[in-house]
Amino acid sequence: MHKLSQFTCAIHHWLGWAVFAALFSMVTYLFYLGGYRRLLVDESSSFAIELTMRILDANKDAKLLVLGNSTVAEGFRASSYNKVAGPRTSLNLGIGSAHFYLFEKIVDLALARGFRPHAVLLVLTPETLSLRPGYDLLQNDLTLMKTELDSSDYLRVWRHSPSTGSYVEYAGDLALRPALYTTDVRDLVTHVVPRAHKIMVTQQWLKTAGNEPEALETDNQYAVCEADPLRELEKSLAAERSIPGSARMADLERVWAGYSVRAHQPLAVDSFQAQRLENLLKYLASHVPRVYVALAPYYDPDFDAYPAEYRRAFSDTVEQVTSRTSVKLLPEFETDCSMFFDTVHLNHAGGDKFTQFLRSQIDGD
Repeated sequence: MHKLSQFTCAIHHWLGWAVFAALFSMVTYLFYLGGYRRLLVDESSSFAIELTMRILDANKDAKLLVLGNSTVAEGFRASSYNKVAGPRTSLNLGIGSAHFYLFEKIVDLALARGFRPHAVLLVLTPETLSLRPGYDLLQNDLTLMKTELDSSDYLRVWRHSPSTGSYVEYAGDLALRPALYTTDVRDLVTHVVPRAHKIMVTQQWLKTAGNEPEALETDNQYAVCEADPLRELEKSLAAERSIPGSARMADLERVWAGYSVRAHQPLAVDSFQAQRLENLLKYLASHVPRVYVALAPYYDPDFDAYPAEYRRAFSDTVEQVTSRTSVKLLPEFETDCSMFFDTVHLNHAGGDKFTQFLRSQIDGD
């Protein structure tokens, strides 16, 4: 009986270690070795990153990499640029809510994949130099980029952290990588069956995705002129809701969503964000022959989102930073309400005009 008890304890002991080893291996594969890429759906926070990786893999002869957030994803039309660009083709690498860390990492990944771009174009929105209340720009970049992080990111995070204390927190997220997957894992666990179907569809689509030089080029024809005046938009929405089956409702709600979150928010140029921008530009200039910076267009006729004082401070800071680095700041692009489908995203016509403008500035260099 005693020997049987010892044998049972030994089985339990080794079984426990086997379970631990299996869990450890699964966590390592999924969250540290990129295995979670196989479980992504189009709603995953890192989906845009993996789509960008497919675009990079399928277009390695591109000579211009265009970086930015959703204003680039919507506003730079790589397909129309490439029709007349000859051999100097472009890739639209714009990703929603992306910031400086992600831009640097994307270029690093492109170079590691064998890219030898002739130039990089970085498009900056006014918010990029201002801290956002309750919104951590670096944490957001890490969450978006989580499927492509590796050991080199410990040093990269150091360069983007404002203090030693904050670095310890961000480095902790790199070390305890599953913390960056919380939202994705929660959705996977709570919606197993529909998620499984989405995974199959998404993974099948990703196999052929990326052949085009932009991620998700849209064809939005709506003009924000139809929603003016913006200060009366909330009343217009209330009136529109009383109309059954209103054809304008979706467009007006989209304009309101973009306008309301930006109107009357505290904005101030943050010195550390300005330093991060300078460091990013120096990094790009050290790896790519030519670096261009453009200011993203926006529609804010009443100065509700971007007050005149902040606009001047932002423009002056960008001009000062670019003058200290070997990059070229392009002239501002003139716009009107006919070019936007909300207050910060260009519609199809606006995107074509913005792209043509950028091409004329770059080709003439």
